[in-house]
Amino acid sequence: MNCSWDPTGSGGSVGMRTTKEIRLRYGPAAGCGFIGWSNMDVDTRLWAVCKYRNPDSGNTWYYVDPAESSWRNGWIYSGNVKVDAGTIKNC
Repeated sequence: MNCSWDPTGSGGSVGMRTTKEIRLRYGPAAGCGFIGWSNMDVDTRLWAVCKYRNPDSGNTWYYVDPAESSWRNGWIYSGNVKVDAGTIKNC
């Protein structure tokens, strides 16, 4: 798994909010390292750039732009967010 994959693009039109205190990851897998030293708060607003289904685990990950905060773009597991209605393109 490539744990340093940054797809091109910035925040999309589909928003989401974190459902627990969590940090973004450098890649779309649980084995990829966390970005930053502290967790984002519950209900942090993120914007989907694209989605990716990890073939090893079968889990869906979102590459997101936390435009309303000081966090850099990164990956979050789909089970840790509540997604607004809309279509998120594949990475």
